[in-house]
Amino acid sequence: VGTTPLLRFLHKGAHISNLTGEKISESQVVEAVRLALESVQLRVSTFTLTPAWGEPPYHQIFIEAGELPAGQLADRLVISIDDQLRAGNCEYDEKRATNRLGPIRVARLKPGTWVRFATQRQSKFGGSLEQYKHPCLIPDMEVVARTLGDSLIL
Repeated sequence: VGTTPLLRFLHKGAHISNLTGEKISESQVVEAVRLALESVQLRVSTFTLTPAWGEPPYHQIFIEAGELPAGQLADRLVISIDDQLRAGNCEYDEKRATNRLGPIRVARLKPGTWVRFATQRQSKFGGSLEQYKHPCLIPDMEVVARTLGDSLIL
């Protein structure tokens, strides 16, 4: 403000996904998903983006099945999220352009998964439900496999 810099806290340093040098931050994910949801006129209350190994590696977005209709709308959403991340992160864009990263995929979760996830994390780390902050980016694939693996709808 004036000659004094104005700082805005976006995220903690631990919330970065870096499979191939793309360095996606949680704040970039939140903004990309917000813009993508707006563009396809959809509301989703809770989501999490995670890295995944594949040929090539990619990122997946976990959303409860009841909040995401199947078919073209889901496809349009993940394409839009990918486009928004590309626009907001030049490293991600370069990795996607050279096929070192594949496009984002959607992973549907059983209804109630996020409530169970929050309860589980709260009991592990302590604190009240009011203090709980849902992670919109989880860079640790092992955490994802342990906590969300049995909730996937295949």
